[in-house]
Amino acid sequence: METIKRFLANPIVSGVIGLLVGIFIGLVILGWWLFPVKWSDAAPVDLRPDAQVALLRTCIDAYGYNGDAARAVECYDSLGAGAGPALKEIVDNPATQNPQMIAAFGSIALNQGAPLAEGTPQVGAAPTAVEGPVAGATAFPLTNEPSGQAASKGGLPSWFTLLCVGVLILVAIIVGVILLNRFGILKLGGTTKTSKEGEKDQAEPVNYVDQDEPPISQNVSSYKLGDDLFDDVFSIEADGQFLGEYGVAIADSTGVGGPKKVSAFEVWLFDKNHIPTTTKVLMSEQSFNDPSRREKLKTKGEPVLADPNQPVILETNNLRLVARIVRREYSEGAVGSYFQSFVLDLKVWPR
Repeated sequence: METIKRFLANPIVSGVIGLLVGIFIGLVILGWWLFPVKWSDAAPVDLRPDAQVALLRTCIDAYGYNGDAARAVECYDSLGAGAGPALKEIVDNPATQNPQMIAAFGSIALNQGAPLAEGTPQVGAAPTAVEGPVAGATAFPLTNEPSGQAASKGGLPSWFTLLCVGVLILVAIIVGVILLNRFGILKLGGTTKTSKEGEKDQAEPVNYVDQDEPPISQNVSSYKLGDDLFDDVFSIEADGQFLGEYGVAIADSTGVGGPKKVSAFEVWLFDKNHIPTTTKVLMSEQSFNDPSRREKLKTKGEPVLADPNQPVILETNNLRLVARIVRREYSEGAVGSYFQSFVLDLKVWPR
């Protein structure tokens, strides 16, 4: 879990993840789900073929009702290249419409409303003209907005949509505040060290001077046998700016049963401007003298013997961590195997 947190603390990684999350929310949730694109006032020529057929049927009924040849031609021409196939579909499948009315409409439309010459073939071999309304024809006025067009008019979002948008805005604000606090832009106070009062030794930092200038961060990490969830994390900040993190966690244990018999700890240093996390593994005497265990723990960091007389130094491009063992007690009856208690004094300097 801490590895993931350190990984996400990198500004480049956080920026890429934020970009991907923003694209997902904007495109999928908002664009396709909450506020999808809706067509309105589409021209007849842009309709689907089945909608063009439905519109042309309406025009035929309107022509049968009002006998307006000019409007019939206008309706037919508005379909563009789809007019011919739509008319053929209606001629082949008249359904409930009068075939003679379909033929008359087709003749008028194809001849652009001009009077037909005597003997000119007509669509469907129907009469060339229609005088007055045809019995049974539907009264359907022809307008500039075809009745077959289902224009979508936008209205106010539903309460559910408003609720979803509100939740998204709230989540965005929370994520933004967390990121601003993470990079030191917005200070919320507190510390990233997670421990319960009374669970660990209340050891004080050792007063010694490693360098000429004081450290920018200093903490004590304490472990006792039985603390199976031991994992300390400390933040590095200077002049209100977040620089990185460091901490101590359980790296390996030995034996079976509880509590966990810890035989190695990992000490790590994360620099926000240095992507790889620097890690060293402090091992008990028995573990360090076991080649197979040392080889196994190399995947976590450089194996080092937990020696109170030897400080452990971790460095990145911009930070230097010095860890000194204040207390190292092995469990009775298993000397050198696993720790009864372990206290580290940790100091960080800029490089």
